[in-house]
Amino acid sequence: MLAASARAELALFDAGPNTPSGALYSADGYHYAYLASDEHGDQWIVDGRARARGLPGALAAPAALSADGSILFHFLAVRGGWAPAINGRRVGRAVYGEIGEVELSRSGRNAAFSARTPQGWVVVSGQGTGPAFSKPPLLLAASEKSTAYVVVSAGAQWLYRDHKPVRAVPFSQMALSPDLKRVAGLWRDDSGKTFVEVDGTKLGPWTDASAPVFSPNGRHVGFLAGEPPSSVGELGFAVIDGVKTPIASCTACALILDDSGRAFEDKTHVVVDDKAQIHAFLYAGTVLGEGPSFGAAAGHYGFTALSGGSRGPGFWLDGRMIEPGAPLALAVTPPVFDGPSEYHYWTLIGTQLVLACGSTEGGNPRTTRCAATAAALGWRRTAQTTPPASAVSAP
Repeated sequence: MLAASARAELALFDAGPNTPSGALYSADGYHYAYLASDEHGDQWIVDGRARARGLPGALAAPAALSADGSILFHFLAVRGGWAPAINGRRVGRAVYGEIGEVELSRSGRNAAFSARTPQGWVVVSGQGTGPAFSKPPLLLAASEKSTAYVVVSAGAQWLYRDHKPVRAVPFSQMALSPDLKRVAGLWRDDSGKTFVEVDGTKLGPWTDASAPVFSPNGRHVGFLAGEPPSSVGELGFAVIDGVKTPIASCTACALILDDSGRAFEDKTHVVVDDKAQIHAFLYAGTVLGEGPSFGAAAGHYGFTALSGGSRGPGFWLDGRMIEPGAPLALAVTPPVFDGPSEYHYWTLIGTQLVLACGSTEGGNPRTTRCAATAAALGWRRTAQTTPPASAVSAP
């Protein structure tokens, strides 16, 4: 109903030069960070300003950024290895020989990372330090109050939660709910049949299955599957909360769940890098459009479309074009909704990184939360409110 009467407008805010590949973007879609290095030294840049500085080689990726951009968790070069730091200041006295994966909860209250020590690879988090293993973890996740990871021990995969073993998880693909309490995984037996386990319940067999995923609120879980006469690699339906749901048959696709349990297909067409990609997005077997990234909330969905003709380019909301000529979102940053009538996303205009603020229902995009955030960060509105369709190209 929102899209049926909505007409959007965009306000574009210049956030500075295009960031390097692999830049960090916050979960709320407003903040970004990247590591800049030259002969004069290293800098972690957050929202266009230096947050941490050091001599050449003193800073390194990986790192993580909290949802509101206030906390940059990273590492400093010290004698003997690397030390954890927050916003340029060292935390504790521990030193690690090598850093693996880094995770940070949305608020930044819980950080987790894998690191190599003389005893082996360990996971360090707000809940302490786990046991040492010969190899780094296969999976690492952090919620506000908990940490979970999967390691190989004695020839088997084990799930650990808060540094304690929970159970063996012989899965080839696996997903954890955002609170880390729910588990979905799939495996293939010796006969070639594929099974999926969700919260301890075994489903199947299928000829194949893929892409287990939880909704952002953790209440819904789904995966893609196929059954005879399909063969391995052919996925003909989705299973959402145990119920079969129709999709367009696919062989290389993923699943997106919103908080209401709606299932969207994501078919990858072209990947240039983490910023420039083209995907086809579908719902119930129907193509919604093609573009770099897709954002879904409990009430609606949106994406910037590349497709020409009557279906774009521009911003689509709930199946209707509401902003013709809107620039493409970066593939690594899906559109984020601020309530029922506002949205925002990152894009590139020429060589500049731009925050696009959208308002539906005839609202003024210059009075949105997005515009207020841009103003607080000192980003100026670009002279061109919406680029012409002829100027839109893949970033």
